[in-house]
Amino acid sequence: MENDIKYLYSDVLTEEMKEGLCGWVNFYIEAANSEDPKSYIDILWKLTCDLITELNNYSKLPKKIKKCTRTKIADYVVRGIFDKGFEQKKKRNFRDAITLFDRVLELNGSDILTMMAIADCYYELRQYSSGIGYLNKVIQISPDYSAAYNNLSICYSELRDYERAREYAERALELKPSYPDYLYTLGCVFRKLGNYEEALKVFMKADKTDPDKKDIMYELANCYMETNAIDKAVKILERMTLLFPKEPYSFFDLGIIYLNNKLYKNGLDYFMAALELEPDDPDIYYNIAIAYSETNQDNLAVDIYMKALLRNPELVVDFWEYGNLLLDLDISTEFKYEILSFGAEYGDVKAKEVLEGN
Repeated sequence: MENDIKYLYSDVLTEEMKEGLCGWVNFYIEAANSEDPKSYIDILWKLTCDLITELNNYSKLPKKIKKCTRTKIADYVVRGIFDKGFEQKKKRNFRDAITLFDRVLELNGSDILTMMAIADCYYELRQYSSGIGYLNKVIQISPDYSAAYNNLSICYSELRDYERAREYAERALELKPSYPDYLYTLGCVFRKLGNYEEALKVFMKADKTDPDKKDIMYELANCYMETNAIDKAVKILERMTLLFPKEPYSFFDLGIIYLNNKLYKNGLDYFMAALELEPDDPDIYYNIAIAYSETNQDNLAVDIYMKALLRNPELVVDFWEYGNLLLDLDISTEFKYEILSFGAEYGDVKAKEVLEGN
């Protein structure tokens, strides 16, 4: 930044003036970095006024600089601190971001964007109640701020208070009707309440308002699956594979649909496509193992199943639903014992019984 300032008006300003501007920038940076930025503002304002006076008295300056108020200087400092906080938030350093955002509120206690940013950080930290506190402050300052109601709905949904989540989502839509993001929030609440018919209506409206939006399409497909409209779900998911070819979970869900309908070859094709995009997902390996098991490719099933276990050992508990693949396979006793021990460790009764029987 200093180098940029030194070359500012390089053809008209004296070196002394350029150095003065550099000093202002450095002092501004110190104010933004300080734990007590208030103490810098008065000094920074005086320094600014002196610089403006000196520059305006200099005849070669191509344009006069307007006077600056103390409030404007405070705004500069607040914006500098906010920007630093936002950078930390982007880097997912949420606690550092909150510390910086709190400094902004010390200087401007009614800054709504800062309160919303702090609430977002607490959401990411799964401290939903703390986030709710800041969102309520936003509503006190600005009762018609729709985004705060939408975010309150999301937080209450995470706390499983779905009725309150529904109320806030509906309030957000009253303030901003048919807004796709708010429709999406309300649809998700209805899904969590088990009201798939209402969720379907909301997601269909959202899809008409904002066609081809990934999250909305995905939830709409899920609602069709929940209401046994499998053909419609397949159409949406297949459209998603074309629109979002690098998104693994549309391929994965198509695999699940075909697996549940005993179309194992089709299911395997989609699972393999999903695995290419997400090679470390244990659920994809697990369902590939089931598809191999159902097509009597047991050795392949166990090989893939072990890859699933390496990524999530708890999957062993569910695997017995698809039959005992272990005892008759052409694999070593030691290998069988290893898998059974996995199951016993995670509480699988059948695995314990087999071990005790041996």
